[in-house]
Amino acid sequence: MEKPRLEKYPATAESPAKINRLMIGDKHVGVSYVQYFSRPFPHYYLGYVGTATDEREKGYGRMLMDEFESKLLATGRAGVLNDMLAYHNGVGSPLLGMYERRGWQRIPHTSVLTFNLPPGVGAEDLRKLVAVRKQQFARTSKSNQSNRAGPK
Repeated sequence: MEKPRLEKYPATAESPAKINRLMIGDKHVGVSYVQYFSRPFPHYYLGYVGTATDEREKGYGRMLMDEFESKLLATGRAGVLNDMLAYHNGVGSPLLGMYERRGWQRIPHTSVLTFNLPPGVGAEDLRKLVAVRKQQFARTSKSNQSNRAGPK
Protein backbone atom coordinates (compact mmCIF):
# COMPACT_ATOMS: atom_id res chain seq x y z
CA MET A 1 0.00 0.00 0.00
CA GLU A 2 1.18 3.47 -0.85
CA LYS A 3 2.31 5.70 2.03
CA PRO A 4 0.24 8.79 2.85
CA ARG A 5 1.74 12.13 1.84
CA LEU A 6 0.92 15.55 3.18
CA GLU A 7 0.15 18.35 0.73
CA LYS A 8 0.44 21.79 2.28
CA TYR A 9 -1.33 24.81 0.84
CA PRO A 10 -0.24 28.09 2.43
CA ALA A 11 -2.57 30.78 3.67
CA THR A 12 -3.33 33.61 1.25
CA ALA A 13 -5.07 36.96 1.49
CA GLU A 14 -8.24 35.36 0.10
CA SER A 15 -7.93 32.25 2.26
CA PRO A 16 -6.08 32.94 5.54
CA ALA A 17 -6.25 29.32 6.73
CA LYS A 18 -3.45 26.94 5.84
CA ILE A 19 -4.83 23.72 4.36
CA ASN A 20 -3.12 20.38 4.94
CA ARG A 21 -4.41 17.55 2.77
CA LEU A 22 -3.44 13.96 3.45
CA MET A 23 -3.33 11.98 0.22
CA ILE A 24 -2.79 8.38 -0.79
CA GLY A 25 -2.14 8.39 -4.49
CA ASP A 26 -4.88 10.58 -5.93
CA LYS A 27 -7.27 9.89 -3.05
CA HIS A 28 -7.94 12.59 -0.47
CA VAL A 29 -8.09 10.79 2.92
CA GLY A 30 -7.82 13.66 5.43
CA VAL A 31 -7.66 17.42 5.83
CA SER A 32 -6.92 20.07 8.45
CA TYR A 33 -7.37 23.84 8.46
CA VAL A 34 -4.95 25.82 10.62
CA GLN A 35 -4.79 29.56 11.09
CA TYR A 36 -2.21 31.67 12.95
CA PHE A 37 -3.17 34.59 15.19
CA SER A 38 -0.86 36.91 17.10
CA ARG A 39 -3.51 38.24 19.50
CA PRO A 40 -4.35 38.01 22.34
CA PHE A 41 -1.29 35.71 22.46
CA PRO A 42 0.59 33.97 19.64
CA HIS A 43 -1.28 30.77 18.77
CA TYR A 44 -2.42 28.46 16.01
CA TYR A 45 -6.13 27.74 15.82
CA LEU A 46 -7.12 24.31 14.52
CA GLY A 47 -10.42 24.99 12.83
CA TYR A 48 -10.96 21.53 11.44
CA VAL A 49 -9.34 18.12 11.24
CA GLY A 50 -11.07 15.13 9.70
CA THR A 51 -10.76 12.03 7.61
CA ALA A 52 -12.85 10.55 4.84
CA THR A 53 -15.60 8.33 6.26
CA ASP A 54 -14.28 5.23 4.54
CA GLU A 55 -10.73 5.94 5.78
CA ARG A 56 -11.40 6.24 9.51
CA GLU A 57 -9.61 4.12 12.12
CA LYS A 58 -6.46 3.99 9.98
CA GLY A 59 -4.42 6.62 11.85
CA TYR A 60 -4.84 9.45 9.33
CA GLY A 61 -6.37 11.84 11.85
CA ARG A 62 -3.47 11.05 14.18
CA MET A 63 -1.02 11.92 11.38
CA LEU A 64 -2.68 15.30 10.89
CA MET A 65 -2.64 15.97 14.65
CA ASP A 66 1.03 14.89 14.84
CA GLU A 67 1.87 17.42 12.13
CA PHE A 68 -0.02 20.19 13.93
CA GLU A 69 1.44 19.47 17.37
CA SER A 70 4.97 19.19 15.98
CA LYS A 71 4.61 22.70 14.56
CA LEU A 72 3.39 24.01 17.93
CA LEU A 73 6.32 22.50 19.79
CA ALA A 74 8.87 23.59 17.17
CA THR A 75 7.63 27.19 17.19
CA GLY A 76 6.86 27.40 20.92
CA ARG A 77 3.32 28.54 20.09
CA ALA A 78 0.08 27.52 21.71
CA GLY A 79 -2.61 25.48 20.02
CA VAL A 80 -6.31 26.16 20.41
CA LEU A 81 -9.22 24.12 19.13
CA ASN A 82 -12.95 24.14 19.68
CA ASP A 83 -14.50 20.68 19.50
CA MET A 84 -18.25 20.93 20.00
CA LEU A 85 -18.77 17.22 19.30
CA ALA A 86 -16.36 16.17 22.05
CA TYR A 87 -17.94 18.74 24.38
CA HIS A 88 -21.50 17.52 23.77
CA ASN A 89 -20.46 13.89 24.21
CA GLY A 90 -19.10 14.88 27.64
CA VAL A 91 -16.60 13.42 30.05
CA GLY A 92 -15.56 9.98 28.89
CA SER A 93 -16.03 10.90 25.23
CA PRO A 94 -13.54 9.03 23.02
CA LEU A 95 -12.72 12.36 21.36
CA LEU A 96 -11.90 14.08 24.65
CA GLY A 97 -9.87 11.09 25.72
CA MET A 98 -7.90 11.17 22.48
CA TYR A 99 -7.08 14.86 22.90
CA GLU A 100 -6.18 14.46 26.58
CA ARG A 101 -3.87 11.50 25.86
CA ARG A 102 -2.09 13.75 23.37
CA GLY A 103 -1.53 16.43 26.04
CA TRP A 104 -4.42 18.77 25.23
CA GLN A 105 -6.19 20.34 28.20
CA ARG A 106 -9.88 21.10 28.26
CA ILE A 107 -10.95 24.46 29.62
CA PRO A 108 -13.72 23.58 32.11
CA HIS A 109 -17.32 24.29 31.03
CA THR A 110 -16.28 25.06 27.46
CA SER A 111 -15.62 23.14 24.25
CA VAL A 112 -12.13 24.68 24.10
CA LEU A 113 -8.98 22.60 24.33
CA THR A 114 -5.45 23.98 24.48
CA PHE A 115 -1.94 22.67 23.91
CA ASN A 116 1.31 24.33 24.96
CA LEU A 117 -0.56 27.28 26.48
CA PRO A 118 1.57 30.19 27.76
CA PRO A 119 1.28 31.15 31.44
CA GLY A 120 -1.26 33.81 32.35
CA VAL A 121 -3.90 32.96 29.76
CA GLY A 122 -7.20 32.24 31.50
CA ALA A 123 -10.42 30.45 30.60
CA GLU A 124 -12.33 33.69 30.02
CA ASP A 125 -9.64 34.88 27.57
CA LEU A 126 -10.00 31.63 25.66
CA ARG A 127 -13.81 31.70 25.59
CA LYS A 128 -13.72 35.19 24.07
CA LEU A 129 -10.97 34.18 21.69
CA VAL A 130 -12.76 31.08 20.43
CA ALA A 131 -16.08 32.89 19.94
CA VAL A 132 -14.38 35.33 17.58
CA ARG A 133 -12.27 32.64 15.88
CA LYS A 134 -15.30 30.43 15.23
CA GLN A 135 -17.01 33.28 13.38
CA GLN A 136 -13.88 34.09 11.39
CA PHE A 137 -13.15 30.47 10.62
CA ALA A 138 -16.70 29.81 9.40
CA ARG A 139 -16.19 32.54 6.81
CA THR A 140 -12.71 31.24 5.97
CA SER A 141 -13.88 27.64 5.60
CA LYS A 142 -16.44 28.65 3.00
CA SER A 143 -13.75 30.23 0.87
CA ASN A 144 -11.44 27.24 1.44
CA GLN A 145 -14.02 24.79 0.09
CA SER A 146 -13.35 26.13 -3.36
CA ASN A 147 -9.60 25.60 -2.81
CA ARG A 148 -9.80 21.93 -1.72
CA ALA A 149 -8.82 20.75 -5.15
CA GLY A 150 -5.45 22.46 -4.64
CA PRO A 151 -3.49 24.54 -7.11
CA LYS A 152 -4.42 24.28 -10.76
